Amino acid sequence: MSLTPGTATSAFGKSQQQPLESPAAAPVNTRSAKFNEALNRSLSWDLPQPRKPHEAAVRKSLKALKPPPSTTAAEGDEDLPIPPPYKIKMVEQITLLPRPQREKLLQEAGYNVFCLRSDQVFIDLLTDSGTSAMSDVQWANMMNTPQAYAGSSSFYTLEAVVQDLFGFKHVLPEHQGRAAENVLFSTLVAPRPGCWVPNNTHFDTTEANVLRCGGHPVNLAVPEAYETGLASPFKGNMDVAALEAFIAEKGAENIPLVMITVTNNSAGGQPVSMDNVRQVRGGHRGGWRSSSSSSSSSSGSSSSSGSSSRRAARVYGQRAPGEMQGQQQQHQQQQQQQRHQHQGRGGGGTPSNSSSSSRRAARVYEQRAPGERHRQQQGWVGRGSSRSSSSKGAARVHGQRASCEPAAAAAVAAAAAAAAAAAAAGQPLSMDGSVSSIAKRYGIPLFIDAARFAENCWFIQRWEPGYEGKPLRDIVRELFSYADGCTFSGKKEALANVGGLLCCNDDTLYEALRNLTIVVEGYPTYGGLACRDLMAMARGLMEVTDQAYQEYRHSQIELLAGLLRDAGVPIVEPPGGHAVYVDARRFLPHVPQEQFPAQALTAALYGVSGVRGVEIGSSCFGHVDEETGAFIPARLELMRLALPRRVYTDNHLRYVAAGLIKLYKQRDSIKGLRRVYATKLLSHFTARFVPFDQTAEDKPAAAAAAPAGAEESGVVRQQQQQQQ
Repeated sequence: MSLTPGTATSAFGKSQQQPLESPAAAPVNTRSAKFNEALNRSLSWDLPQPRKPHEAAVRKSLKALKPPPSTTAAEGDEDLPIPPPYKIKMVEQITLLPRPQREKLLQEAGYNVFCLRSDQVFIDLLTDSGTSAMSDVQWANMMNTPQAYAGSSSFYTLEAVVQDLFGFKHVLPEHQGRAAENVLFSTLVAPRPGCWVPNNTHFDTTEANVLRCGGHPVNLAVPEAYETGLASPFKGNMDVAALEAFIAEKGAENIPLVMITVTNNSAGGQPVSMDNVRQVRGGHRGGWRSSSSSSSSSSGSSSSSGSSSRRAARVYGQRAPGEMQGQQQQHQQQQQQQRHQHQGRGGGGTPSNSSSSSRRAARVYEQRAPGERHRQQQGWVGRGSSRSSSSKGAARVHGQRASCEPAAAAAVAAAAAAAAAAAAAGQPLSMDGSVSSIAKRYGIPLFIDAARFAENCWFIQRWEPGYEGKPLRDIVRELFSYADGCTFSGKKEALANVGGLLCCNDDTLYEALRNLTIVVEGYPTYGGLACRDLMAMARGLMEVTDQAYQEYRHSQIELLAGLLRDAGVPIVEPPGGHAVYVDARRFLPHVPQEQFPAQALTAALYGVSGVRGVEIGSSCFGHVDEETGAFIPARLELMRLALPRRVYTDNHLRYVAAGLIKLYKQRDSIKGLRRVYATKLLSHFTARFVPFDQTAEDKPAAAAAAPAGAEESGVVRQQQQQQQ
């Protein structure tokens, strides 16, 4: 593994591995040498010869954390089903409450499933965060971990694992992912109010933390991300042409960092390609600029932003109606032209930043194993083609383009047109040209929101040319080699119930992050966590990058997606890595977005089956315009069914599918909702609703729990006018 200059020397990298040698004076056949030889055979994650006092304890911990052997199908067994690479030794009882009781509980919860107690839920697909079933080795090492306020061996064990797998020089534990975001944005964004943070798509807590720190979160996903029926690889990519245009418009000095979320959770859990990350990074590591070094430019920007700054805060495609209409027409014309040109060459529609490698990815995606091709014939939409229902659903998605600040729309359109022209001429966008050298020319650091990094790398291994058969951990190492740091929720792909990480390479930035961590989280060797939680994350990172684990994980996602697809239920294609997303706008075309169709669908699913999903739509990402009081809906209306890791069996998923299919057959009976309470940030966690057709005097159950004066006057006023 080649190391990029400025990165930490890998503690476990192949080029850095050293045998645990006995002292030079000792004979080769000593008992110590035999022990070290056996230890090296049992561990694929070895430490070099100890250089620090704590490494003896770390080596002892790593021995207990030995990775599991791979259990992928042996040669000749490919035609057999993929079995779980584990067996069950403990169970938890769950209870399905009677439907009348569920409907009463739903009403008392204000039709918000977040407000239900977990023991009132039969199958809980609200989130995959902190809900994983930990392994026996994780539990055993938690029990054997010594507790210490400072300098715990469990921290150094976790640090060694992370430095090998992610490659970053500095590692800070935080109590969860949003805490890492808080520390990062408080350090980079808060000192520069009015700055901009581009991302492929911010998730809810990322967006909220940027806004809380005075920044403007900007989403620049490729247009395909908003076509839910289009089965195309790497729909989570960032539109690099739009990114470059946006940086040129706003100025690099006003953009403290660029982020990429893997996988793209808000856009259906779609993966990001290695080529896309490479283009965004351009193979160059940007340096951290302190607020003092750019204070003059930042102040100038804030003084001249005016109404443009306020409009830019309307993230996720929430622009003024006139702006959105013009941009929608412009993008649809560009997209239609691109598809026509590519179909003329025998290809399909590609992103505006198409390159030869992205076209190869599309071919790899379509030339998969026979079983996958069979599933595609059963209902998957090929690249450049669509079923009538899919195309109609996609046509209803407004503003299908990179959702950046309106003032940059013209520059983005020009850059996209240039990219389309290059693609139409059959000329890939050079990695040494203007697109791929964005970071190199502007010097902006790239951070990865790494919540589901391993699932993203599984997709790279599956679809992207040049990565088939490459070990998953090597793909992970390459992915992070293009970044300057990352935030990470250990509650997801560290298979732990709590925990997070904040990593970087820059020494000066690390010092600032470390000092703030001490204030808001705790000492840097525990970061607000018990030492046993650090050990759980260290082991979990080993298990989540096991090939057998990933194969079975994705087979369960595809099982649920296939059952829904075969029944005609509109889902986001292709299925993501951690969840199946249902397109509520296509599921409930009779419910307008102002009546929260995804929230209504989520509530109805619990009422019918006791299954709890989660809304990823206008309750989560919609907002009320502060100037006009108009409700601005989200670009996507999705219900997410997130699968906790190693928790539910295939029969549980068949029950989920049966409940949703039953609901789909009676979908015309589902009515919209009126929101009667919401907070300014992360409102979907505590929002309360009533059925839209209820009058004011009929809604005491949901409104009773809302504090006085909490009703959203703009939303309610608009909905009442529509009802009249």
